[in-house]
Amino acid sequence: MTASTPGTRPESHTLERTIQRELLRSEDGVTFGSLVVRRVSGDSICLQGVIYANDDDVDGGDEIETLVRKVAGVDSVLNHLVVQPPSDA
Repeated sequence: MTASTPGTRPESHTLERTIQRELLRSEDGVTFGSLVVRRVSGDSICLQGVIYANDDDVDGGDEIETLVRKVAGVDSVLNHLVVQPPSDA
């Protein structure tokens, strides 16, 4: 995770890239079909995309939201992730 100096905000796209990198390497049994990370207001982050996972692997994206909240510089998370079962194809 990226730490920032207290009282400072990460650069404009640095925070988004850090979150995306952490998410893509963090969840076992979860595949991102698509992932968009966007700063929406101040230090609020919006997550959009599709996650392929079994219900046992991820609870509606809540685990992912919790992970994002741990990244320095994030105050709140708007979770617009869609969780779908993995395809057998």
